Amino acid sequence: MSIFSVLVEKLTPKRPMYLQVGFTVLAFLMMVALSHLFMSDMVHSYLVRHAQNVLTFERLKIEAVLREPEVTLDGFSQTVRHLIMRGADLETLKEYVADVSEHLTVGQTRILNLEEFHGYFETLTGEAAYIDGKARPPI
Repeated sequence: MSIFSVLVEKLTPKRPMYLQVGFTVLAFLMMVALSHLFMSDMVHSYLVRHAQNVLTFERLKIEAVLREPEVTLDGFSQTVRHLIMRGADLETLKEYVADVSEHLTVGQTRILNLEEFHGYFETLTGEAAYIDGKARPPI
């Protein structure tokens, strides 16, 4: 056998070309199907986890917004109570209520739907006293 015939025999394919192409297409299709299965599970679990985190965050934000007026007004009422217990007069209370009312109704610190503070006290001067948060006492 000549070198030329050995070379031709090595270069000629032992398998037909359509089998090689068919195998390659089949392998590619299996790779696409398997990657779709694995990735769809990963994406689904990520989306579920992300949706739960968003819902939890929004729930906490709503709870904080609803709790803010209660906490603010609790501190306000405690301060008014301490002023009364320490013998503050009516003018001091009016000034404090007006200051807090102005602070909480202007700018970034505005509480939901808060227009002003009001106070009604029966025992300060022996008679009923009404304090309006909008009326500033004269200085």
